[in-house]
Amino acid sequence: MNGIDPQSTPSLTPTGGSPHVKGLTACANTQAGVVDIPEEISALGNASLHHGACLLVMRELLLALCTHAQGVLKPDIAQALRAGTDAILARADDKPLPASFYHALLAEMNGYLNRLR
Repeated sequence: MNGIDPQSTPSLTPTGGSPHVKGLTACANTQAGVVDIPEEISALGNASLHHGACLLVMRELLLALCTHAQGVLKPDIAQALRAGTDAILARADDKPLPASFYHALLAEMNGYLNRLR
């Protein structure tokens, strides 16, 4: 699996880490003082897997909450979701993000709004 261990818990605690990736522990070649790039990539991969897993759990929790929320709460939740999404989009006005970001953001929002109907 490309050297990425999905069972590991990533540690991003600064311990004299890499000068290129803040917070990650550098595995230096003691003879040349060179950063071990594959080790850094593996640490980033593990952190990405952990972060992705957390996001998926939060998404499922939110979907369950939207689905099972009491009917009287759903309009207010939908309104707050729309307002929050508008605020995110407003912050991106000065520095536009890639189209894929907007597509993903709106797809997620619409998914939750559909569950709130």
